Amino acid sequence: MAIPIIAEHNRSRAKIVHDWPDLNNYLANLEDYLAQIVDDGSSGTDRVRDPVADIAELKAVPSDERTDRDQRLVASKNANYGFNAASSDPGDDDLIVEPDSGAGRWFKLGGATGATLFKTEVFTPGAGQTVFTLAVEYIVTAPIWVFVNGTSYNITTDFTASGTTLTWLDNEYALDGNDTLKVIYGII
Repeated sequence: MAIPIIAEHNRSRAKIVHDWPDLNNYLANLEDYLAQIVDDGSSGTDRVRDPVADIAELKAVPSDERTDRDQRLVASKNANYGFNAASSDPGDDDLIVEPDSGAGRWFKLGGATGATLFKTEVFTPGAGQTVFTLAVEYIVTAPIWVFVNGTSYNITTDFTASGTTLTWLDNEYALDGNDTLKVIYGII
């Protein structure tokens, strides 16, 4: 299914956003989930559960066999999914998966070669600053999310990341000292 693109003005600058009503909820819940993994000091490795064959098997995991921040590999998708026990977002059986019974949702985290440990960093850029040094090397096969003042941006169109360097590409709309740049990225 193609996702139409619309223009939206934010802080007097045009941005391209996807016209998908649940995208912002998905990103907010994913950001909360990733922050919880990092904030409680868990690497995620102690929460990795047995893999499942497909989405149907993931949906069928009994409520007594899933806890907040669990992760499972879904082999048919070659992707890891993380469980958010508090979420009630509508499921789409890809990015967000609703269990057959009980509360909570599974959120797609990325490919099986992606990260199970995420790092969160917050930067307050100087006027015109475009290069940021990450504390830990970013693994290119892992997911990365960048939020400026709570709005998500896209890798390759708005920023690039390689090693410990994140480069902001949205030069027409330079970051300033009033912005907050939050980066969540995979490190293993």
